[in-house]
Amino acid sequence: ITAPMPHGEALSEAIGHALDEAGLTPDDIGAVIGHGTGTRYNDDMEIQAIHRNFGDRSVPMLSVKGACGHTLAGAGLVEAVVGVRMLETGLIPPQTSLLTPEPEAARYVSTEIRHLNRLRVRRPERRHHPGGRIMNRAYPWHIIGGVTVEGLSFRTWRRGIVCTAEDTQDAKAKVSSVQDDFPHVYDLDNFRRGDAKVRTYILAAVLAHRDAEVDAVRGTAIIDFGRQGCHEQNLDYFNDYREHGRHLGRGHLFVGTLPTTPPCEAAISLKLTGPCFYMDAFDRWPVLWDEVTNFFEMPSIRRVMVCRYGSGKLTVLLAESGGPMEIPDESDPETLARRIFRAE
Repeated sequence: ITAPMPHGEALSEAIGHALDEAGLTPDDIGAVIGHGTGTRYNDDMEIQAIHRNFGDRSVPMLSVKGACGHTLAGAGLVEAVVGVRMLETGLIPPQTSLLTPEPEAARYVSTEIRHLNRLRVRRPERRHHPGGRIMNRAYPWHIIGGVTVEGLSFRTWRRGIVCTAEDTQDAKAKVSSVQDDFPHVYDLDNFRRGDAKVRTYILAAVLAHRDAEVDAVRGTAIIDFGRQGCHEQNLDYFNDYREHGRHLGRGHLFVGTLPTTPPCEAAISLKLTGPCFYMDAFDRWPVLWDEVTNFFEMPSIRRVMVCRYGSGKLTVLLAESGGPMEIPDESDPETLARRIFRAE
């Protein structure tokens, strides 16, 4: 369930998209911080992906896990901090805990400190959010539909579709029975591999598209906004690991240790492609809406799906470019949906 594609095709495609969005080429990259778990599955795949994108160039590469271990949901954050520090110092840390690299990896990794070349740093424009009085801001996009889920009760905002179920399998059947003029392009074959939260995200994403009366499209970015993280899932994983004395944790529990798992599983089920990330700005809602705007500045993005989970309630909204749409500063996704669709 957690094995990557063995030849690195998906990772290579993601690297290519990231370079395109940044307006860079592989020659602009001074170093690569890999996921680098030290496993055959992961490391072979990563090396092949790097070779696909960088060709015969021996781009410096490292993994921080040899120094600090696998921090699971925090791995990307640790790597981002190390990357920023590399830009500040111009140095590439040595690969720790490395004895003998695989032949394919030998030209990328080193146990010595190296200098970072090809520096090209572009600082993004920062938007200022003044405190004090509540303001309305105009955004160059608009909400086309959405859904709010509380427990096992689903209610869409635009069309008023209501589904109440006894369990997630019953909810799956009822959501699948919603008929309209649009083909059901989603894939629920792997519905059972996620926990209840994952399944709720998948069904909410399906209903949000049905509510907006649009098909799922490539080039859909996803933002999952909140503070719930995946603390409970990490506790389940490590408690299971400790109580049963396993050398390795169970795969189906490991998947839940990542906060992006629910929206990413929804993306897989709807065959969406595009960036997906989890963020929290401590309920400073203009930060969330600015991120939606940032996505629409990317040429490849056609739609943005916003997910907000908190206090047992999930709201999923779909946005498309075209505005302006005024949003009060205090508007969370559910409040915004109520303001748009209940006023119509």
